[in-house]
Amino acid sequence: MTAAAVDYDRAINIVRGDNVEERMELASNPRTLPEFLYYLSEDSDVGVRRAVGENPSTPNKADVNLSKDYNISVRCAVARKIVGAGLESEARRDMWRMGYTILETLMHDTVVKVRGILSEALKNDANAPHLLVLGLARDSDETVAGPVLRTSPVLTDDDMVSILKDAPGWVGQAIAGRDSLSPDLADTLIKQGETFAVASMIANPGSKLSAPVLEALVDRSATVTELQPPLVDRKDMSAGMLIKLAKFVVQPLLKTLCGRKDLDQQSVSAINKAIESRDDKPAVRAVIAKSGAKSANVSSDPEAVSANTPEAQARRLFEEGSLTDDVVAAALERWQNDFVIEALALRSGYRAETVHRMVRVKSARTIVALAWKAGFSARFAMDLQRQLAHILPTKIVNARDGIDYALSISEMETQLSLFD
Repeated sequence: MTAAAVDYDRAINIVRGDNVEERMELASNPRTLPEFLYYLSEDSDVGVRRAVGENPSTPNKADVNLSKDYNISVRCAVARKIVGAGLESEARRDMWRMGYTILETLMHDTVVKVRGILSEALKNDANAPHLLVLGLARDSDETVAGPVLRTSPVLTDDDMVSILKDAPGWVGQAIAGRDSLSPDLADTLIKQGETFAVASMIANPGSKLSAPVLEALVDRSATVTELQPPLVDRKDMSAGMLIKLAKFVVQPLLKTLCGRKDLDQQSVSAINKAIESRDDKPAVRAVIAKSGAKSANVSSDPEAVSANTPEAQARRLFEEGSLTDDVVAAALERWQNDFVIEALALRSGYRAETVHRMVRVKSARTIVALAWKAGFSARFAMDLQRQLAHILPTKIVNARDGIDYALSISEMETQLSLFD
């Protein structure tokens, strides 16, 4: 079928005929008259109906019918077209205005894949219909709602505060990962979100937390240890907060705290005094480098540091093809967390700072997904949850039957997408 207008009489014979290939060709042609496309939208052949669903010339009334088609592939075809995949912004908005009823129908589709097409297309668009985005954000499936909750510029603080009420934990985590979190939204997360969502918010540099709020979180972290890793790493912590943390933060995090580059001599002295008062008598101490740089326990020679750090050792082994599961497991047993994090980064393809953030949010599901991405076993993922991320035993995602990942590939990919 050429791009020329379709011969009317011939088209009548085709739509009434038994030749599926000819009907398919007619259904795919953007020059086919709307009345024939409407007729073909009720064709007995799925492929023909799908072609009609993909055709940009299909009349709105036919698309409405196809959006309710019993076949998933037909509904997906309509969804991809109606969200304006590949179109310029203005053309997409025109498509949404004309097909809003269809979008609403697809938003309530019983198949996650169909709703997911809408979510993926609308998650970053500032001009997407608000009610539609809000409906997707309230979806019960994480793969649909998660991307919208994390990135959509259409959602307001009031929207997200409302969604957080009585929501499952992954909702809070998705919102906590937004590029920017207002003080009001952060306060709601602290009050209503689960612990791992609060930890994720603390780790998010885009979250705006006042000094009193941070102070309260430091006090809370004395008993809720999941909050300690992101607090130790957060850049806008005052010296007083860091000194307080030094009195009780778990030992593996003391090295990180003492190694912060924003410590002056007065802070170093106070932190060391706090460490010396601890009953567990840790050996680590904060010091000021001879060069005068504000750092702790770090050589002033950057070349020596780059050659001898755990990160450099991991990179060298990776380049040699020797960064095996056993090597990383042994490092984890020796609490060589910097080495382990670099190994996870190298094997997963993520940047080390992204892996650090994944660890700081203290989400069992995120650590499981990271381990899977890095090619480790489901059992080792349990060790990473427990020892690297300090996740409570009751929160750990166990391996299914002791060997398999408990989360589906789709679930793990969704977790990872929160950090893309």
